[in-house]
Amino acid sequence: MKLLAWLKKLLVKDLAEEKPTPFKNLVSREENLVSREEHLEWAKKRANEYIDKGELMNAINSFYSDMSKKPETKDHKFLKIGRQIILSGGLKSQKEVKEFIDGFK
Repeated sequence: MKLLAWLKKLLVKDLAEEKPTPFKNLVSREENLVSREEHLEWAKKRANEYIDKGELMNAINSFYSDMSKKPETKDHKFLKIGRQIILSGGLKSQKEVKEFIDGFK
C-alpha cells in the first residue's frame, strides 16, 4: 500500500510540474519512422514478391496501397499514369509490371 501511495504522489507531482504529453503525440505512426526512399523501396519489394509469383494484379494493388500510406508518396504522378495504362489494357506481363513498379523514384 505504501508503494501505491508513493507512486500516486510521484505521478501527481510530475503532472503538476509539466503538462502531460497528449496521447496522439505518444503514438508513433509508420510514416514518421521511415524516409520516403525507405518506404518506396519497401513498397517495391512487396510488389515484386507478388510479381515473382505471377500475381500481377496483387502486385499492382499492393504497390498502390502501400504508396497511399505515406503522404510523400500517395500523390506520385506516375500512379495516375499507371491507372490510365491499366485501364487501357497495358501492364499485362510480368516484365511490364516489374518495369513500371521498379521505375518509381
